[in-house]
Amino acid sequence: MKNILKIFSFIFLFASYSYASDPYFDFTGNPGFAQDGAEPNYVNPNSQIRFEMKYIQDENIPPAAGYPLLKIKKDGMEIGTYLMMAITPADTNYTAAGNGKDYFFISPGFGQTGVYEYYFQFKSTNSTVINTPSFWFNVLSPFAAYGDFSSSSGAVAGTDMWDEIYDSAWDENNKYLYVLGYSNPFSYIVKYSSSGAFISRTMLAPDIWYKKLFVGSGGAVFAAGDFYDYQSSSNKISISKFNSSMIFVSSASYFNSGSLWFGDMAGDTSNLYFCSRDNAYYHNIIKLDYSLVLVSSYTAANIGECEKIAVGSSDIFTLNNEYAVKVLQKISKNLNPGTYDSVDLESLNNYSVLALDQSDNIYVSGYRNSGMSSLLTLEKFNSSLVSSTVTYQQYEGWSSPSDIFTDTNSNVAVSIRVSNNGNDDYGVYLFSQNDLSVKNYFSYNGGAWDSPKSLVMDSMENVYLSGISDIMGTNGMWQSDIRTVRFKNDLSQNRAPYLQWLNSGNYWYRGVYPENGSLNDTFYFKVIYKDLDNDPTEYIRVIIEKDGQPYGAYLLSYESGISTFTGITYSFAFAPSAPGYYSYRFEAADRHGGAAGLPALGYPTQMSYGPNVGEGFSGNLALSTGTAFTLGGHNEPEDITVLSRSGEGDYVYGLAQIDQGYYVLKFSTATNSVAVSSQIVSFDPSYEPELLFSDKADNFYLVGKSYPGTWSIDLRKFDKLINNTKSSVTPLSDLNLHDGAVYSGNIYVLYSENMPNKDARIAAFDSTLTHIYLSGGLDLKYQGKNYNGTVSFEEYPQSMSVDSLGNIYVAGYYYDNEYSTSSSNNIFVAKFDASNSYAVSSFTFTSPGTFSEDKAYGIDIDNSGNIYVAGMINNGQKNLWLVLKLDNSLNLLNSNLFDAGDNGEISDIYFSTQTGRVFLSGFYSSRDTSSFETKKGLSFMLDSNLTFLSSYTYSAYGENNYFGYMEGNSFGQPYILGLREISYMNYGGNKVTAFKPYFNVDKTTFTLYALKKSDNSPMKDMNCAIVSYNSKGIPDAALTQLNLSDNSGKSSFQADKGINYQILISTPGFGPKVRDQIFDPYGNFSKTFNAPISSTYTFSPLISGANTLRIHIKDVFKGALLMGEAYFTQNNERAGYSILKATDSFVTMEIHNLPNISAGTYGIKVSMPGFLEKDIYPITPIPSTYTFILSMKYASVPSASF
Repeated sequence: MKNILKIFSFIFLFASYSYASDPYFDFTGNPGFAQDGAEPNYVNPNSQIRFEMKYIQDENIPPAAGYPLLKIKKDGMEIGTYLMMAITPADTNYTAAGNGKDYFFISPGFGQTGVYEYYFQFKSTNSTVINTPSFWFNVLSPFAAYGDFSSSSGAVAGTDMWDEIYDSAWDENNKYLYVLGYSNPFSYIVKYSSSGAFISRTMLAPDIWYKKLFVGSGGAVFAAGDFYDYQSSSNKISISKFNSSMIFVSSASYFNSGSLWFGDMAGDTSNLYFCSRDNAYYHNIIKLDYSLVLVSSYTAANIGECEKIAVGSSDIFTLNNEYAVKVLQKISKNLNPGTYDSVDLESLNNYSVLALDQSDNIYVSGYRNSGMSSLLTLEKFNSSLVSSTVTYQQYEGWSSPSDIFTDTNSNVAVSIRVSNNGNDDYGVYLFSQNDLSVKNYFSYNGGAWDSPKSLVMDSMENVYLSGISDIMGTNGMWQSDIRTVRFKNDLSQNRAPYLQWLNSGNYWYRGVYPENGSLNDTFYFKVIYKDLDNDPTEYIRVIIEKDGQPYGAYLLSYESGISTFTGITYSFAFAPSAPGYYSYRFEAADRHGGAAGLPALGYPTQMSYGPNVGEGFSGNLALSTGTAFTLGGHNEPEDITVLSRSGEGDYVYGLAQIDQGYYVLKFSTATNSVAVSSQIVSFDPSYEPELLFSDKADNFYLVGKSYPGTWSIDLRKFDKLINNTKSSVTPLSDLNLHDGAVYSGNIYVLYSENMPNKDARIAAFDSTLTHIYLSGGLDLKYQGKNYNGTVSFEEYPQSMSVDSLGNIYVAGYYYDNEYSTSSSNNIFVAKFDASNSYAVSSFTFTSPGTFSEDKAYGIDIDNSGNIYVAGMINNGQKNLWLVLKLDNSLNLLNSNLFDAGDNGEISDIYFSTQTGRVFLSGFYSSRDTSSFETKKGLSFMLDSNLTFLSSYTYSAYGENNYFGYMEGNSFGQPYILGLREISYMNYGGNKVTAFKPYFNVDKTTFTLYALKKSDNSPMKDMNCAIVSYNSKGIPDAALTQLNLSDNSGKSSFQADKGINYQILISTPGFGPKVRDQIFDPYGNFSKTFNAPISSTYTFSPLISGANTLRIHIKDVFKGALLMGEAYFTQNNERAGYSILKATDSFVTMEIHNLPNISAGTYGIKVSMPGFLEKDIYPITPIPSTYTFILSMKYASVPSASF
């Protein structure tokens, strides 16, 4: 799949040709094709779509053979290429003067629902391939009737951007559902059949804000709203009438002496009634007949705003807002001003919707606050406005009811937005008209933020609920689409039970308490079981895992509750047998009709973390004197350090900011004990500590800023019991603190001054905290390219480390608006001489690509003096974690890249001198199927060659988790201080959290042998690779390995268990080719390793197609994974592949075993998977002795996976 918009690069070798302009395209202008190339734009899954485009070439050159083409994508992946046909084959005039030539294609049904992208591809006989911009069409899903609708997607209608819904209406006679939507600047009406099939989409007049629908007797459809009339400088009511086929009939507008603002519309078998307000804020009622002729009108004598209107047999009822008091009013249908009555409604119930039944009983619904949830209120009045019954139903959320409807089967349906563990869903309560008892409840989770708006019912007790769902579109932007679902009030069906969190006490959005503890503690699991059919449980249990492995399944016991319809709480007391990181999920099933029923749904059925029990390390310390959550406070982790005491174990200290105060959190992990002790120490408000580090054995240090008349470095020394034993204050100008370290009894502090150039500097102190020196700093300067003289870049130092000789290494980034491809940040590493306090050398790193945004955040050193730097690079769309390895002279030795999701970031790096392992910390950004972005704490373990070994991830539903600073103990085991960010509705808080990551290295050996098929002799120096692909279909650089076969044809790899790898082997002149290995139908080159395995591959000489293409690739960096391909430009078919690791900034790639290819018919793509790619289009044939040169400096974001 190629870029939609491509920058073409050519290499000319003594080529000459005559000039002809490129062709271009336009829309045909035929009905439905004036603004795009597809008709219709909204179809059912099996409906056909007609595509049209116009080809224009000013020199009258026809399209090349095999063009024009229609290209169709779904979810960013190309799913079809179709050759278009001429509408008029005899037309040979391709020029603009001749109106070009029109082409068409009629597609089959697409089957799968969703938003599809399409574009056209064309070329003349002497031009390159040209792609048009992309356009979109929608395949809609019909809605189906289920007792529980949560398993269906519902019907979706909308544009490719942002839609809103205002109303829906049901035609009982003809069985049609109408939905009124809006997408700027037009309103539209979507028509569905009763089975949910999409029928039509009718655009309404622009600049009118249509808000209400009504279906009259005979099937006429009325749409009403208001608009501003610039000619009369007044606001008017507008109404449009359509017949049952949605053909426009007539329209009208109304206003009084001033303006009218639309409120609501209702009708009976012959008339329409509007309520509105005028300039003086008096509410008005207008009565029209079906021909839109004014019959009568009424203006209230008191100020108020009419919000809802309902029409009874002889009276009209309105819900008004009069001076913030909700008033229920009755007036005769002839609008006689002298015959009205009213009653004030209970203000705490926040009534917002109104309906009548066939006996003119009135129903109003609203909500009232009730702690962490709300009460849905429903009140019934008789036609004399006397209240007879009121009911309250608890639900999760704080929204008002969106609509209410009564049917002919004694039902009252109320729709409301409910909160499903922080995710907004559709909700519908079905009440009895007689006593307002709850008969049924439906909910629908569209996978995004769902907000119901309009509700109707038919005579068969089907409930049609329309609203909006906010989803992530294929263009990567949030969009709001109209979604309609249908629920069936059929109590004969067995509906799946569902589980809910308790959301009270210590169980807010969690099923276990406490979340952290020791082996001496008991951990209590609790969950609520609900069943709409009031079925009992067949079973309910908790599934527990330890360190990611199955631990046990335990049945829960009854705790409280009277019925499964309203909810029963079950619990289990858990006593762990060993320390570790536990996780859990709940399982349940109902028992329906005397037999085992359906498994339960709900968030508690998904895996959650906790409790953490391990080696006396709690894994967590909640702030604010140990409470479970911190409400409304600002809580941030700042730094972490570890003291390892022989015979005592580890003392872990975390520095955290809580609101405006700073605290040290102490965790004790005593040897041979699981007892957890914690301590919180605060400081006076004038002290702002930012750095925390230790001498690893006896003392730790805090460095902060204080202001005793001038800004100063405030250094304080503490023992393991957090007793302050020494302090010193060193006055400086305005400064920023970045990192600290201890070496040979001296303390070093990395800082930078705010002005003039933010140079990196070192402040040194002896063991008595006496100031020794301030370094002259690092000042990166280059000869300016835009003016004479030198340029001092602004440096932003981030981290420091000291080697065994006392040399200080600093990592950070600097802002470059001189030499980068665009003004950006680039990485630097500087080496300071500890005794002479100046920078002796520096290293800078700028990633290739048109968007260079590189930052370093962590640095550490191994026993040999090699430097490890953790950083982040960005290609303009996403971040990648970057790890650099340098020698002590700051020469780059190796690097590796890791995918961190769209917005993931790296925080720190730690090298374990005891184990030789490299550890990284940060967070990973991911989106689930609902397009919700979630941050997950992420830590990697690498070997000293930067080869990936294992990872540890921490996440919990409804949370964002961030791993921050990292430090190790005397065994080389890392601790991480991080943040758990919790937010649910109006409730939230942060937990500063300490982690001891668990890394499970689960690798096995894969050995391959490459032999000649003719005599089984070994093939030496074969290029061998194992490549893994991530969930996005992109080669995962972290798991990819490359080798050359040895004298015996052998190549060995350490592969991760359970991961699928693609085996790629190549050498010139022998097959099967890499291309055939990738498309291998028998799976010989696709392997998943769960145990040591050996595989033998045999190769035969190629009779033809053994050409080698060479590419010199510039502007890369050592360690970068590079993949190359040669492909045919006409159909994008791959002709050959190659893969290598860059050994320098300039490398040569060879793509072997290519066929003979004509000049100008192929392209070459080189990519750094998931990061950058670059294409060139040679005009020399293959075979060729030419070596192509390709620079990655201006490479762009990949358009597709490799």
